[in-house]
Amino acid sequence: LGCLRRLGWRHGATRGGERMGATLDGPALLQTAPECLARTPGVLRALVMGLPREALDRKPRADAWSQPEILAHLADFEVSCFQARVETILRGDPVLAMNPDKRATDVPYGAMDPCMSLDRFCRDRERSLARIRQLSPGDLARRAVHSEIGEITLANLLAEWVSHDLGHIRQLVVAAAQPFLPATGPWRPGYKHLELSPKT
Repeated sequence: LGCLRRLGWRHGATRGGERMGATLDGPALLQTAPECLARTPGVLRALVMGLPREALDRKPRADAWSQPEILAHLADFEVSCFQARVETILRGDPVLAMNPDKRATDVPYGAMDPCMSLDRFCRDRERSLARIRQLSPGDLARRAVHSEIGEITLANLLAEWVSHDLGHIRQLVVAAAQPFLPATGPWRPGYKHLELSPKT
């Protein structure tokens, strides 16, 4: 724990009286966020490369995104959302909300080739990482007003960027698990974390 504190971790912060786990601050966030973001391309490749197209196109639920749609969304938002918002916050300009479901229809995500989406995401992620590495700890305090949620900082955006990656990686994992779960028989209760949830 001492070494984590030296890296900038705060352990046992509270929110509304409820004890939370470790969180990242300042320079530690600027170091750790790009390290996490740099791992995502490899994780995505490991999850989807080599799978037949029919397996990728299979939706875990009628109202859920397929794996190609998730990849298309990640490729799209890497530039239109995250890269753009870094510059918007640094300027102090208003940040406009984006509706992922509407954008999925407008682009449209379902018509995009998953391999091309993944390649595009990987290329643009390299550009994102290069830009993040140019930021200073002081830049993390830069603020802007989001049209739906109010004031945000660049630190908030970096943490959200990592969380966004992890959320969609979880979607891909849950989608991949669905054909196998029924066959686990009496072991299935042990895999509740892979079951579909209302927001998966």
